[in-house]
Amino acid sequence: MKTLLVPDLLRLLRRDINRAGGQSEWARQTGICRTYINRVLNGRKPPGPSICRALGLKRAVFRDVAEMADSTKSVDAEEVPLILREEIEKAGSISAWCRQVGLDRSNLSQVLQKRRRPGKKILAALKLSNVLLDADNNRAARISRRRIKSEA
Repeated sequence: MKTLLVPDLLRLLRRDINRAGGQSEWARQTGICRTYINRVLNGRKPPGPSICRALGLKRAVFRDVAEMADSTKSVDAEEVPLILREEIEKAGSISAWCRQVGLDRSNLSQVLQKRRRPGKKILAALKLSNVLLDADNNRAARISRRRIKSEA
């Protein structure tokens, strides 16, 4: 599996959109809202699970991306709140941890209650990075399968 970061995902997305003939056509083929696709391409929204799925990517969280060539450990999405709770416990309270790392407490509470995924700031404070993995090595076959489905 090849490791991808968000700029790599955007390159793949733009390439797929160009092959499809534009954002509207790609949106019809994948069933994803065109305005959402446009917001992702222009950096106003992070790419979500629907776009990752359409591109054949899998989201993963890693510790210390700079050292990924070495033995870095993939962290399951369910482990992030546990790691977060441990760090909060070390700081003494949610408020104390938020002050230390400079985060909004209400956003943190939503992450702890699993109502929201942890954002860039929370992941950075935990020394974690959101990474995308290319789960499908044969992208051309997947693209042609998607076009066949949309024509049917």
